[in-house]
Amino acid sequence: WYADLFAGAGRYGDGQPGSPLIMAEEADTRFRSNAQPLIHCFNVERDPGIFSALEANTSHIAPQVIENRPGDWSDHLDDLLAHTQPSHLPLILFLDPFGFAGIELTKLVQILSGIGSEAREMLLTFNLGGMQRMVAADRAARIAGRSDDYSGLPNHA
Repeated sequence: WYADLFAGAGRYGDGQPGSPLIMAEEADTRFRSNAQPLIHCFNVERDPGIFSALEANTSHIAPQVIENRPGDWSDHLDDLLAHTQPSHLPLILFLDPFGFAGIELTKLVQILSGIGSEAREMLLTFNLGGMQRMVAADRAARIAGRSDDYSGLPNHA
């Protein structure tokens, strides 16, 4: 299983394929040629408009290998883990949120608790440099007396 929990549209604005489409096309190729191991893709996208684009961009993929779900990734986590736990199927999780909010640590613990006992890997993009720039911009805005909106920062009051 491959899960992209911040899937996006599957294509970038310039038409280049994104991670969910790249993996889904590989899974589709393997499925159609009966190559082993088969890959099942599980994509989640919160934004309804972007989700519609994801559906359109992956519509050519065999439905046996892809599952696109709308909404917040944490609402689908139990279903995803249930797919892999009974038979200990390998799971690769790709988490790359746009911005810095949206990944609750308690949910990560639920995922991480199976690593070691389950065949599970997690790739998490954490843009520390970008976060430091946003914190500095927030500080500069406050010093200048502006109230810029940096609500995307985690734990922002």
